[in-house]
Amino acid sequence: MTKIERLEKRLETLYLAIESIENGAQEYRLGTRSVKKADLSTLYKERDRLEEEIERLENGTVSVAVFTKR
Repeated sequence: MTKIERLEKRLETLYLAIESIENGAQEYRLGTRSVKKADLSTLYKERDRLEEEIERLENGTVSVAVFTKR
């Protein structure tokens, strides 16, 4: 599995986690135990970071230098 494939798989997992929290599954109880999922803003930041990294790997980075005569 390539690095991009791993990042895309992780990104898909983040999308699912974000969707479940946005649909009201932030916290739930099972008997006497409760489970709280990750903070939504943290998931958004990680999603954005992964999307940027995937784009950078797919498209490469371009640097431009401009030299002028004196």
